Amino acid sequence: MGRVGVFLAAGAAFLAAVVLTTLGVGDSAQALPNWQALVLGLVQGATELLPISSSAHLILVPWLFDWEFLKENDAFNQTFDVSLHLGTLIA
Repeated sequence: MGRVGVFLAAGAAFLAAVVLTTLGVGDSAQALPNWQALVLGLVQGATELLPISSSAHLILVPWLFDWEFLKENDAFNQTFDVSLHLGTLIA
């Protein structure tokens, strides 16, 4: 698969994620809303390139927008942060 194929596959995966998030597929009351997970993933990916802490952004964004789920579920929050960093490492 060439460079163009990789970009097309990544674009298709991102588009699918946006559509599924918009439709609320998989959302439940006891889970992090998909749109918040998507926003945090985008923040992680964008800020990883900057010479400042991407981890700080993962703390600041939910705090600024008063997203309660991550505050109330610390174990999940840590696991989610690690998975975002792992995804960045793989990318």
